[in-house]
Amino acid sequence: MGRSDHRRPCRPLQRRRHTLEYRSQDNKGRLEDASTVRVSIDTAPPTTAAAGALTGWHNHNVTVTLTARDQRSGVAKTEYTLDDGTTWVRNGWLLVSALANHSHDGVNKVGFRSTDLPGNVETARSAFVRIDTRQPSTVAAYRASVRRYGYVTLPYRVNDAKPTCGKAVVTIRVKTLGDAR
Repeated sequence: MGRSDHRRPCRPLQRRRHTLEYRSQDNKGRLEDASTVRVSIDTAPPTTAAAGALTGWHNHNVTVTLTARDQRSGVAKTEYTLDDGTTWVRNGWLLVSALANHSHDGVNKVGFRSTDLPGNVETARSAFVRIDTRQPSTVAAYRASVRRYGYVTLPYRVNDAKPTCGKAVVTIRVKTLGDAR
């Protein structure tokens, strides 16, 4: 007996679970028992959240964890790209390295998205990891001396190569004569 494919339009189904009943009838009018199939309609993409050290500046490796959720059918995959790359890597976490050669210093953009089991793809979102591994240096314009109970002004400059976190704390220590430190 041959196989035939008959398609009949049905009313549009709303986003939820449905049970469809079907059966066939041959040319002699014999009707088979009805069978059912469960169908879930899912048109909503999953949502993904990024967690890790996404605020402030860091001088160490930063792990970003991506967590996806889907209300209907489940998550098929989560993927990311780094710094607007064209290749998407399938993984739920990534490590943004703070390399000794300073090549990752700056603002690193992490793009991420997830896809659910029916194939709905989330619109890509972004998070930012800021890396600054260069130490600042402080330079005083000249040595300063002062007499007891006097005042002195010590001009100084903080050098910090870009990218910079924008903050530096300068500590000035006053040495007295005979101070070995």
